[in-house]
Amino acid sequence: MEPERLLGALRRSGIVEDDGGSIELTEPFHERRSAVRTELAAGNDPIDEQLVAACAGVESDTDAETAERHLLATASAIGRMTDLSTDATAAAAIAVRRVERPPATDGAPEGFTALRGEEVGAFLASNPTAVLYFWGYDCDPCDSVRTTFETLRANGAIPDDVALAAVCSEDCHAAVGDRYQVAVVPTVIFCADGRPDSRIVGIDNRAAFRSELEIIADG
Repeated sequence: MEPERLLGALRRSGIVEDDGGSIELTEPFHERRSAVRTELAAGNDPIDEQLVAACAGVESDTDAETAERHLLATASAIGRMTDLSTDATAAAAIAVRRVERPPATDGAPEGFTALRGEEVGAFLASNPTAVLYFWGYDCDPCDSVRTTFETLRANGAIPDDVALAAVCSEDCHAAVGDRYQVAVVPTVIFCADGRPDSRIVGIDNRAAFRSELEIIADG
């Protein structure tokens, strides 16, 4: 289901509401999820195996077992409040998690999608040709890289088919950093076919950025 339709379904079902332009979870949803958690803990709420399978394998920046229980409780609560399909219910649960734990955006260059580390895998699955920019606070080189990417984008130097994402180091669990070999910031990873193809670490190098962008865009 498209994000706009999914959000509309969650609004109509009383799960989320717009509050001054921001999306918030409603009190009835919090109450329903709390009741589901209690039932799950008591073993009184069997969850459909298809829903369990749809939620399985979703990455998390927190303890995996705790995150899985939380996601399943969220999905089960959504399933009780909507008539969404199993896959849409799982997608809605992931969207709700993002509402509760939004990624940092203030260091992301304009035009970049802010992600939590746990969202990188899904982002690359949907956007196999991409740039991942890992940044941190109080980081002068990161500020320079951000400005460079904004300039490249404004000048049309970034091809339209290259997806752009930025991940704050505070939103990136160590396991995700290890998976993508991010030890310091700034780290810029150029991805092709959904996998890291090359990287530039610790410096702002506009010429190198241009060259790597051309390489992944050409396939």
